[in-house]
Amino acid sequence: MADVFNTTIAPITDSKSTVAGDYFNNTIEGNGGAILLNENGSVDLLGGAFINNSAKDSGGAITAMWNSGGINTINGFFLNNHANKRGGAIANVHNSDTLKGMFISNYVNMDYNGSEIVGGGALFNDEYSSDYSTTIQNIQAD
Repeated sequence: MADVFNTTIAPITDSKSTVAGDYFNNTIEGNGGAILLNENGSVDLLGGAFINNSAKDSGGAITAMWNSGGINTINGFFLNNHANKRGGAIANVHNSDTLKGMFISNYVNMDYNGSEIVGGGALFNDEYSSDYSTTIQNIQAD
């Protein structure tokens, strides 16, 4: 797999993408430190590591929002990603996702002074996500 340093993927909209590779040290002013999904965009993540990514808003590594097709991770690794508002690793707003991976030391800066809902160290599911489902499976070493 290719390593991708300090590079974010352009917002994925109206398409299904497959992503393989490692994403390190990305910082973005808005949502989705490495990947932003919106407007029917979806992604299958095949392995890969998301390490030390950050977003000033939500989804330190990935944000899936507003009825995007969602995220399907297969053996992903999320380490030390952070956001200022929601979802240290992943922020999920109005989506169904399947997350199979390992999440370690992801966090949200809880000192945010806005009136919005904040939280979700590893994963944030929006308050409107009751019509959607998120399945989480942890990887265990043998």
